[in-house]
Amino acid sequence: MPFGLSNTAATFHRFIHHVLRGMDFCVPYFDDILVASEDEDQHLSRLKQVFQRFEEYGVVLNASKSVLDETSVKFLGHVVTAEGFSPLPEKVAAITSFPKPGTVNELRRFLAICNFYRCFIPHTARTQAVLNNYLKGAKTNDRTPILWSVESTAAFEKCKKDLAEATVLYHP
Repeated sequence: MPFGLSNTAATFHRFIHHVLRGMDFCVPYFDDILVASEDEDQHLSRLKQVFQRFEEYGVVLNASKSVLDETSVKFLGHVVTAEGFSPLPEKVAAITSFPKPGTVNELRRFLAICNFYRCFIPHTARTQAVLNNYLKGAKTNDRTPILWSVESTAAFEKCKKDLAEATVLYHP
């Protein structure tokens, strides 16, 4: 693989998808791969299939970066369990303790963080609409101060509260 080139990540991603083709129980994302199973026996069987496929294609795993025999794993910013997935507690804590943004740029950062977890926040678009009004016509790195209204302050606090109360979303 051509390292240092701008398409290296995409090339690797395509390669891993090719290696794992037909294994619908695998969720690959670059070098992170989640193997989903209904029970321990099925999981061991599926892991064996994945390891055989990797061996067939010359893929080498780093044991120190692998998580095996766990009922809960951190995967792409979420905690994944048999019941479903939820936001990482440390990320929720960072969002709920986020200070009220003083500038448009700081608000944009807050909304971007919240939007990563938008599937956990009911009626996100409606809640954030008043906050998004501050972004209309704003430039990148806009340091324009925000004049907070009662409505926008309530929307800001509601975003944090809703995420703090997020429940587990079931697997599709």
